Parts: sequence; C-alpha cells; structure tokens
Amino acid sequence: MTTKNCAPGELLIEVGQPIEYVHKLVKGKLELKWKWTSWKPLLLTPDFYIGLVEHISKEGAIYSVQAVVESEIELIEPETLLFTSSKEVSQSILNSLGQIYEKVLFQRLIGVEMSAAEIMYQAFDTFSKSGNEANAIESYSRFMVQYPNSKYVDEMLKIIQEIFTDKTEDTPIPENPNTAFDFIQENLKPNEPNENILLLKSYEKKFPNSEKITSILSIMINEYDKLGDEYQLNFYTRKLIYYDPDSDAAKDALYYLIHLQRKNGHPEWYENVIRFLLKFDDEEQCAQLKKYINLE
Repeated sequence: MTTKNCAPGELLIEVGQPIEYVHKLVKGKLELKWKWTSWKPLLLTPDFYIGLVEHISKEGAIYSVQAVVESEIELIEPETLLFTSSKEVSQSILNSLGQIYEKVLFQRLIGVEMSAAEIMYQAFDTFSKSGNEANAIESYSRFMVQYPNSKYVDEMLKIIQEIFTDKTEDTPIPENPNTAFDFIQENLKPNEPNENILLLKSYEKKFPNSEKITSILSIMINEYDKLGDEYQLNFYTRKLIYYDPDSDAAKDALYYLIHLQRKNGHPEWYENVIRFLLKFDDEEQCAQLKKYINLE
C-alpha cells in the first residue's frame, strides 16, 4: 500500500486508462467525470474506493478522476481487497460501487440527464441491436431531420449499412478487377436494382483499392436511386465524396443529394450547398444552387 498526496486539479485517472491499483480517498475531495460529457460528475469524499471492478475486468476506465482540493489517496493492491476480512472495508467498497453503478444504470435505463440527441441515439442503438429494422430506420430518419450535424450520424449510417443491407452472400465475379468490372457492366439489368447492387457490392468488397471503385460507387448510387432508398443514397454519396472528392462523379452525387434532401425537408441540404459552392466550379449547377439560398 502506497500513500500519495494530490494537488488541486491533479489528474489521477484518465478515460480509458488501465487500472493497476485501487485508489482509496483518505482525505480531501475528488471529482469523477464520465467519458460521456452530458453525464453529471460525481464528487467523491473520503473512504471512497475507485478502480476495483476495472482492474478485475481488465477494462479501461469509463471516467477520469482528478483532485478538487489538496487530497490524500492510498494505492492498494486489488487482491488485498478481494479477500479482506474487514466488514468496514467491505462496506465502503460496496458503497463506492453502488454510487458509481447506480449512476451508470440510471443513465443507461432512464437517461434523464442525457441530451435529446443522445436519448434518440440510445433508442436507435437499442432498436438496431435487437434487429428491429422498422423502428431503427424510423429513429434514424427522425435523428437526421433534427440533428443532421451530430457526431452520431456517420456511425448510425454505418450500422444501418452493415446490419440491414449486407446480409446477402457475395455474388461470384472474376478474379481480375478489370475483367470483373467489364463483367458487371455486361450483367447490369435496368429493371433489377437489387441484383445489380449485389454485383456492385461484391466488387467493392473484393477490390477495395481498384481504380474502378469511383465508377462502382457511382453506379451504386444510381441503383439505390431506383429503389428510392434515401438512407443508402446518403451513405454511398458520402463514401464516394470521401474516396474521390475531386471527381465529377462525387460532384454529381453531391448535387443530386442536395436536391433529394431539399425535397424531403432535411436541413442538411443547406450545409451541402455551401460545401458544393466552395469545392466545385460547375457554372450551371452552382447557379441553380445559389438560387436555393438566395445568392443570385
């Protein structure tokens, strides 16, 4: 057991840090801040134990801890606490764990202190993990309307993509990327977008670094347009712009997405107009978009 004195503001535990020793607060005050910024911090007082569960589970801390005032802590070998015969120590450990996990359960199950965006994201996360496709897509749609700039948007798009659209097996295609691309072009069917998408996804998965990927993503967007699948249009447009941002295909995909978002009332269209005007110099398309935002 080692004793350590801490100055006000000194950081004792960082988010994600592996816990080697259990920290017991002897005197002073510590503040525990969660990695989720909307959760309210905990003020820790003497006889509070921190880090036992994290050490046992070998998981990084889901919080940071720093001194509020000059404080003293003990660094204790976890094994000595697991087999303690002291009722007082056992009670203090249980009280400490109770305070921490009461907060965790409260946030996860009730979430009163979460932001509105986080609450909606939690609903989406629950629906997607339970395989409730209809409610997950509905949650995502509502989220995009209300919080188009949220940090959760790309993660939600990825979840929808992986869970609800990648359930099929790969379609056999030739081993050479150029031959496979020619094969796909020869076998695309104008009225069978779902079959076409299977071919295109097989190519994307098999040849992720091919010079033909820009064309594959562009065709994919057209096929999802036939299906009226706005979620995948959004996903693959973003993917194309990320993969080949200066291409004509990316320009046309973003232009189309703006019209689709504007038509369906998604406020993100305005931000995408600005992005388009700053990046591309297509005179005709820029003139049309300037009309949308009254910049004629």
